[in-house]
Amino acid sequence: MKKTAILAAAAAAAALTAGIGVSAASAAEAGDTAGAIREGSASADGMQTRNGTEYVGGGTWTYGVWDKRVHSLFLTDRSTHRASVKLSGVVTRSAWMPPTKLAYAHRAKSLSGNQAYWATRG
Repeated sequence: MKKTAILAAAAAAAALTAGIGVSAASAAEAGDTAGAIREGSASADGMQTRNGTEYVGGGTWTYGVWDKRVHSLFLTDRSTHRASVKLSGVVTRSAWMPPTKLAYAHRAKSLSGNQAYWATRG
């Protein structure tokens, strides 16, 4: 079941060209200078923000809580990128991935404070 959910989320991230936004997601986007990091986040705690897919940073970001884990998947064909999750003060990040490669981070969920992040570089 876990593998199916991950594959479904990855397929959704790859297939969407326009995201479905949620109001609790935020982005801090710096200028387009070389090496600049653009990033955004969303809470994975509230019912309205527990799962989402958005078009951000030139790519598709899918995040949420399923299979007792917090997940963040980010795919873009424009820039180097990564996905991260944070809970109980601990951050788990994917490696910086080249364009067209899926960035994926996950960790066992906590009772509260579950956050998902996306970032691009360059």
